[in-house]
Amino acid sequence: MDNNSIDNVRKIAFQNSNIFELKYIGHEVAWADLQSTVYADNTEEDLVSIATVRAIDAVIAKLQRKYEVFRTKTPLNSTSPLTAKIGLKEGLEKGDKFEVLEQIMDNAGKTKYKRKGIIKVEKDQIWDNRFMASEIDSHSDSKNYTLFKGDNNYYPGWLIRQIN
Repeated sequence: MDNNSIDNVRKIAFQNSNIFELKYIGHEVAWADLQSTVYADNTEEDLVSIATVRAIDAVIAKLQRKYEVFRTKTPLNSTSPLTAKIGLKEGLEKGDKFEVLEQIMDNAGKTKYKRKGIIKVEKDQIWDNRFMASEIDSHSDSKNYTLFKGDNNYYPGWLIRQIN
């Protein structure tokens, strides 16, 4: 169905189905500070939009820290140096640890992940990928990745997952 063809029978069947289940995990609270002269020329509507996106990013970062199901998972971008395309938007802080996982297939053809090591976020090498970061800080460098320290026995594309 789309806006041009609506089938009420299908719509009601979908609304009454139980094919989707959600499980409540938890909640967090976050806010976005927009007290900057950078925003002086923005309309009130723009400021609300910017604050909303930044607050949503901040609350997701808090959920990632607290609940394993929300934890950041992303592929390694490069291995010399160790980089990944995640940053401040995901709530990264210096010293955060990530396990490096190799994707393997078992005898039954099922995909599994095997831990190959642990890497840490390098201090002062975290990408500012927050909403409108480049507009706010025009002097920031153009790196679009975060640098990690650890062994270089990994391959680009291997998954990294945040751990406590």
